[in-house]
Amino acid sequence: MGLDERADEQRKLAAFLCAALPHLLGSDRREEAERLRNAFLATGSLPENARDALMEMSAAVGIPFLVESHRGVPGPLDIPGAQALPLASPGSPVIEFLRCPHGTCARRWRRRPGAAPPSCALLGGALRT
Repeated sequence: MGLDERADEQRKLAAFLCAALPHLLGSDRREEAERLRNAFLATGSLPENARDALMEMSAAVGIPFLVESHRGVPGPLDIPGAQALPLASPGSPVIEFLRCPHGTCARRWRRRPGAAPPSCALLGGALRT
C-alpha cells in the first residue's frame, strides 16, 4: 500500500472511530475503544491492527462497518455519498454535509432538520461545514 493509500485509509479509520466512539464507550468494548483513541491522540494515527479491531468491536455492539466494495477500506458512518458540498436539485431541499472540524479524518455527517450536529469524539468540537 502506497503512502497516499495508507493516509487515506487512516483518515477513513479515524472517521469511523470518531463516529462509533460514543457507542463503543457505552459498551463492554470500552477499554479497547479507549486504547485506539489514546493511540490516535498520542501519534496522530491508528495502529496497524486498527481496521480488524474496529470491525470486531463494531460487530460485537451492532454498529454497521461500511466498506467501499472495490477496496474493502472502511468509510465513516452516515455517508450517503462522498459529496461534502450542499446538494440540491430542482424542487428539493439543499442537503448539507458537515465534516471534521480539525481536518484530520474523512468523517461526513448529513445535517438533519432539528438534529444537533455531533461532536468530534477524538479531538472535540462540533462538526462544521
